[in-house]
Amino acid sequence: MAHLDFDEELVVCLVDDFDAVRAGAAAQCDGDEEGGGEGGGDGDGRLTPALRAMECAMRWCVMLLQVYKIAAREFNLMSSCLRLPPIVARCTLTVLSEAGGACRDRAQGRSVPMSSRSARILVCTPFEDPSWRWLADKPELSGHQWTFMNGDLFRRRAHGWVAHGLRCALWTRRFDLVITHAPYMTLYVASAMRLLRRHTPHLAFSFNHGNLRFFTGARLWMARRSLPSVAGFCVYSAAERRLLAQRYGLPVERMSFQHWAVGMPKYPQGPAPRWLEELKPYVCCVGRNNRDFATPAAAVCGLPVNLLVVCVKGQFTPEAGVENVKVLEDQPLELCNQIMAHSMASLVPLLSDETGAGHITIVTAMQLGRPQIVTGVETIKDYVFDGIHGIAVPGKDAGAMRDAILRLLKSPDERERMGENARAFANEWLDEQAAARSVAHVIDTFLDRGKTPTAPPGWSEYRKALLTGSVAGISDGPWVASARGASPEY
Repeated sequence: MAHLDFDEELVVCLVDDFDAVRAGAAAQCDGDEEGGGEGGGDGDGRLTPALRAMECAMRWCVMLLQVYKIAAREFNLMSSCLRLPPIVARCTLTVLSEAGGACRDRAQGRSVPMSSRSARILVCTPFEDPSWRWLADKPELSGHQWTFMNGDLFRRRAHGWVAHGLRCALWTRRFDLVITHAPYMTLYVASAMRLLRRHTPHLAFSFNHGNLRFFTGARLWMARRSLPSVAGFCVYSAAERRLLAQRYGLPVERMSFQHWAVGMPKYPQGPAPRWLEELKPYVCCVGRNNRDFATPAAAVCGLPVNLLVVCVKGQFTPEAGVENVKVLEDQPLELCNQIMAHSMASLVPLLSDETGAGHITIVTAMQLGRPQIVTGVETIKDYVFDGIHGIAVPGKDAGAMRDAILRLLKSPDERERMGENARAFANEWLDEQAAARSVAHVIDTFLDRGKTPTAPPGWSEYRKALLTGSVAGISDGPWVASARGASPEY
């Protein structure tokens, strides 16, 4: 049986930490209520539900640690654990082994130097796949030491997120950098790190609210107190830098725009299936977040073209009597890719310009070499350039979308030109290799300088060249003039 080297001094130190965190959380809540804090309190200084859950977990840890504080005087800690139920013993030893090592480093005054070429990085995600490793195995990032904590949280309630956030926060002292994925994972990890007084640098990737589920109420209260401790945020459009910084009271300088990038879409090669061939010519509208399916349905009414909508169950029902609008619900990803690959064009109509949405569909269609008709909101202008990769139309304007569909229907050469331009753009900026370069640039720049870059390396120059018609491999079309004259925003 292995001997665990925990001395009383370390256990006492850890107990004091938890006691201080518990008292500090209550005091912070009381102070914020008296000072007019928003959204998180109930008027009498009590903790919010999420903070109460964190405090409850800490009380449990403190109780067990106080037991071990006494037991460690007489027995080996492992022997003490054997007296507890097995699951409690395992959980407690996990907490102690992580936190005890951090306390020992602190007591001995150790500090671990950070290196931009070989950093120890903890990645905390809500994703289901325990083997998911993001871009860690790409050559640009393989020099770092990566540890992943994937939580499988999307079907869990708030307490599951809180518990995973606490677990991640307890690990952070072993690492040079913490990376979180998705807004809610970032919120819970940042809140737990704040309560536990963890100061490991924290970068938040994928900090986009494509489903319009912004933090409200107690979560907004937590966000405005915890998110300022996050060193940098990566979002998927330049416009989101400003939108989210303003919404959560964060410095825009901490917001980094990085393109959404994915691997090459997979789908059955060869001719389209018979049922899909029978729909041609067709345009497709694939997606779920922030989608306006009614506008393209109205736009194709009476046109010699079909509209194929792919959405989640119950999200859209076409009007009775409309024969050229077909709806498929809850389809597998490969079928969605196949539908886009054989379409005349991909449509991305959005309901709101308050957040970024449609990026997955846009990037997939560009990699497949399909022209697109998109709502001309700011969050899409870093991907689809009007007249170069597709056509931008005003939001909820069925007439403008109808005209754009007719343009592409009558101009096969222009469709082909836009599709090839989109494919060339995707090969440069939207594949996994480009994503690895961009992420490596964010991590190295942050570790070297303590700052977050505002855009991918070379993007401002490329964007300017694209708008002035000087990018090799990008062909001009009759509508490219509409994109000229725009100035870079970086």
